[in-house]
Amino acid sequence: MRSYCSTVLCVYLWAPPGMVPSCAEVDRCGAVQIPPLSLSLDCCFLLASALYRADSIFPKRMSYLPHLRKLRKAKRSKATALENDVAKAIYDLELNHRTLKTHLPRFHVNTAKEIEGKGAKKGLVIFYPLRYLLLVRKNAKVLTAELEKKFAGRVVVLVAQRKVARRPSDIYKLQAVQRSQTASAVNSSILDDLIYPADVVARRWRARVDGSQVAKVYLDSRDRKKMEGRLPILTAVYKKLTHRALSFGFMWNPKFQQVSHR
Repeated sequence: MRSYCSTVLCVYLWAPPGMVPSCAEVDRCGAVQIPPLSLSLDCCFLLASALYRADSIFPKRMSYLPHLRKLRKAKRSKATALENDVAKAIYDLELNHRTLKTHLPRFHVNTAKEIEGKGAKKGLVIFYPLRYLLLVRKNAKVLTAELEKKFAGRVVVLVAQRKVARRPSDIYKLQAVQRSQTASAVNSSILDDLIYPADVVARRWRARVDGSQVAKVYLDSRDRKKMEGRLPILTAVYKKLTHRALSFGFMWNPKFQQVSHR
């Protein structure tokens, strides 16, 4: 639209008398008709140069792609091929899916990354703003299933974008750090996003001889069928995002901490 308006203005500003086309000939897109302007030569030059710079700064306005509104990166950089495919898939679900079309119009993602696991499958991590957490949790099962159909051979995971606050050097300023922005709280929230809709029923930590720790998370054994095939990829994704080792297990009776070995 900016390029079109600049073209119309330049036609009216620089065309000689008698050669200015009518508004009906120039305005073919239904835009607001602009009457001929009577400005000084200096004003015309400044206006034309400003419009030329605007066209050079925003060259992509004319080739607007509607699916890119589903992708809003934090840094104004060019979208990768994977992010472009994810935006297209979400936009297609918004238009055609029967249940998601009422929820996805106000939803967008920040970025998408592909993480390789030990097996043949790969993990596709889609980051979205934290304010859409309840919206995603409500439609996570359907949205994940539809995205995995479009990205065959990949395990799709939806993770909310969170921020870890810098630990202050002054010990008296630790109280100013929000609990939800500490590294432990963020890592725990990422784990909840990865295994949703399953729940963590127990946690155990094993200390090694070299001083490192390995955490083991136990899920309910009733979720074994739908979660067991995804656990290797989820372990690799958690390791990539948090730089912490993790293993999974199942408990058939969490009340008495009875581990399931079947």
